[in-house]
Amino acid sequence: DVARVLATDGVADQAYDGYFGPTTVGATMADFYGWDLAVHAWDIARATGQDDPISDEEAATLSSIADAWGGALHAPGICADALPVADDARPAERLLARLGRDPHWMAPRS
Repeated sequence: DVARVLATDGVADQAYDGYFGPTTVGATMADFYGWDLAVHAWDIARATGQDDPISDEEAATLSSIADAWGGALHAPGICADALPVADDARPAERLLARLGRDPHWMAPRS
């Protein structure tokens, strides 16, 4: 349904003042919701014992989106404070630590 609505003439290009400043509906869907879904896919994968679903290439894209958010990235309700990461960490590990997630966390096994 969302894809159908976004494909309607002019919907994706509709401008508005968003949480991170002036934007469009299409940019919000790609930059915030797409980003949010990718990061929460990692949360779900780790909670269910699956491998990291974020490739290094995707991590680079997601990190550049986070760059554009500036200080709002760590505003209440967005991301926790960044965690330290090893100098040799992969891009996905760097991204996750930047977002306040421990990139090596796995759900405890019962």
